[in-house]
Amino acid sequence: MSKLRLYGVALLSTACMSIPARSTPLLIDTFAGPSLNAANWVPITGSSGVAVANGTLTLSGGPDHKRINSVSFFQPSSASVFVEARATVVLGGDYQKFGFGVNGESGPVGFYFDSWDHNLSANTNSVRALVYSQQGGLLLEQPTAATWGSFHDLTVQWLPTKVNFLVDGNRIASFQPISGIPSLPLGIWNDRTPTMLVDRAEVHELTFDDVIRNSVVASIQSGMHAEFRPNFSLTLDEAATLGGFDHFNWANIIVLAPAAATEPAFRDRNGNPPQVAFFDAVPGGYAYQAAAAGLPFPVRDSRYWYLDEEYALNGHRVTPGNALTTILDDLTTDSNADGADDLLAFHDAPCAPSEVHFYTALVGVKANGAGTFFQNTAFRWGVNAGPNCDIFRLDAITPGSVNGDVAFLTHVGDQPMPADVKALLLASGVAIANNPTASVPEPGTLLLAVLAVVLALRRTSTAR
Repeated sequence: MSKLRLYGVALLSTACMSIPARSTPLLIDTFAGPSLNAANWVPITGSSGVAVANGTLTLSGGPDHKRINSVSFFQPSSASVFVEARATVVLGGDYQKFGFGVNGESGPVGFYFDSWDHNLSANTNSVRALVYSQQGGLLLEQPTAATWGSFHDLTVQWLPTKVNFLVDGNRIASFQPISGIPSLPLGIWNDRTPTMLVDRAEVHELTFDDVIRNSVVASIQSGMHAEFRPNFSLTLDEAATLGGFDHFNWANIIVLAPAAATEPAFRDRNGNPPQVAFFDAVPGGYAYQAAAAGLPFPVRDSRYWYLDEEYALNGHRVTPGNALTTILDDLTTDSNADGADDLLAFHDAPCAPSEVHFYTALVGVKANGAGTFFQNTAFRWGVNAGPNCDIFRLDAITPGSVNGDVAFLTHVGDQPMPADVKALLLASGVAIANNPTASVPEPGTLLLAVLAVVLALRRTSTAR
């Protein structure tokens, strides 16, 4: 409910959200052995200048062109995955390289990093993101400052239609279109005498599930606030495309509202009360929204998603500061200031005459409006009845106290979806993804199980 009053400050934030481990390793080398692992790497030239010791790969001294390539070749195996190569590198001078198909010598094109002395100024060294074609020459060259003698994290992401380059976790360049490129080896090359050190090199295949796992963080910020940032520094568009979607939105489902049958604020455009569970807002908008905005129905689109995708775009925009309708673009953000949106926010500050519980999650939306509900991003939260309308934690209400004194929510993404939420989604034609299949025992069943264990332990003790 995008209701009438903002209040409060952030009191607590989720602690369960962190970047997930990369799920499918294709190559991992920490250079722990006494020599180069022949199962992972093949020397191309200059093998006398390549050494492994104490967990570090060293490419140093003469001759020039000390080059190793991976034994394996890599490429995205489908339109729904991407390949990411990462290395922790100490650069020491010109022409030290890392990436796929270095110098374009292993295929029609290569995309890789290449260091360059004093490229940015007389005293500033750089590492360049390069896309190089043997036929077309240099297709991309984007330098960024790098310090010789210090560790840098270099990452090349090979998506089905583009390539991203990141240095120390920050995207410095992208290139597209990339398509129809055959598999390529990972190369670590040092084409000059200054030392290049590598502590770790790895390649992973990453899926859409990897991109959204643990990617939603919810907190109290003058209401309930959540943010979705795709993992691995992908943009919203890149993540959506990988999952086969056009964009993302939120589903906000009211799962408890004792006053829904009698409270006018819940009524739809026809004056009818909804039946719990139901989507918030109701398709077309609540009656109070049209009245407050002074507009005829509909004042919202007919889709089930929380952020309005249509009516705020064609003249039904209310005056600034009165957020009774919201367009999707209002809550997408370029948080890294790199020219592409990478954050989608959810915000709701409801105030209701009785206790209301919400079940909220990220959804992927196709171009035709059809959506998929990602259960592994779900969180449940509530608002307390009364003048304070506090957001409260559903699992931390002290009996006999005033609900809402403890601020926060319950993350439920690792739990099976409640039956009423599942029934609503299925009846509405909304697909469900990442829903754990394990059943949650009813309280009575759980109590009987505990009593059975206690009795069994007592019988065992007596038998002794």
